[in-house]
Amino acid sequence: MANVGVRSPYFFYQSAGGSVKLEVYVDGLLRYSILKNVNPSGFANFEVSELIRDYVDIYYTGTLLAASALSVEVDLYYTTYTGVNGTGTSAGPTLYSEFEAFDGYAYYTDEEEQFIYPSTGVYLSNNVIWAPENTTGFFYYVISGSNGRYDYSTVETSVVVAGETITIKRFPCNKFTAVKIVFVNRYGMIQQLYFFTKTIEGLSVQRDSYKSNALFVTGEYQYERHQIKNFDVNGMTSWTLSTGYITEDYNESMKELMLSEQVWAHIGGTIYPVNVTNTSTSFKTSLNDKLVDYQLEIQQANDLISTMR
Repeated sequence: MANVGVRSPYFFYQSAGGSVKLEVYVDGLLRYSILKNVNPSGFANFEVSELIRDYVDIYYTGTLLAASALSVEVDLYYTTYTGVNGTGTSAGPTLYSEFEAFDGYAYYTDEEEQFIYPSTGVYLSNNVIWAPENTTGFFYYVISGSNGRYDYSTVETSVVVAGETITIKRFPCNKFTAVKIVFVNRYGMIQQLYFFTKTIEGLSVQRDSYKSNALFVTGEYQYERHQIKNFDVNGMTSWTLSTGYITEDYNESMKELMLSEQVWAHIGGTIYPVNVTNTSTSFKTSLNDKLVDYQLEIQQANDLISTMR
């Protein structure tokens, strides 16, 4: 079964005399039934990626997930009609495609109408992983269309998986505690990225205010009462992270991290859902910059004061 990224569009075209019905099954259940009349060229065009994405739910709690937990199985069936609006003689339903849908994406320059993954390979955009000394880790791969997760040990520095050699570079221990960032990469897979040196924690606060009456009902004035009162005061914790000096192998991972919609940070023994607040970065190379290091700005993805309702 093919693996497909549905953060990019997934188009389906079908010719018919009058109209086409497309049925979208997700994990064996009919979720959508869409009927379209053909255009002047005799084709009905469908784009279903956004519909499928609603069912790809990645929920990270620190537990390593199997590849199957990151996708949904999709089956597309179509029925053609000789008349418009599903009238006339019908043919079908016919299976058009079945695939595993991940929250992955193609780049515009890839010029792909459907982001279909390679049948064998590693779900990383480069073959170098940086990790602290004596630390385990993981990455995902596919062999002949079958997805899996490889867990590397505390001492491995090079492994061969799915025909690719993955180099694991170890960052030496220092006075800082490394921060592990976990994010959904361009293949819709969970990926780790470490920031090895200084971490700066900050706080941003939002508030509204109004001007109140500082007089008692008797008309007396009391100086100690607030005339301008704050309300709906809340805040968010933010962090600035630094990689330390690494190699330009980090460039592609940094790009995917900044483009990721789901990010988590392991800080001080707690896992925080966070959002990346950097809006731009300059990719560095050893030729241009000699030393390569990156800073990342993240913000906790929930209010500091609980406002869950």
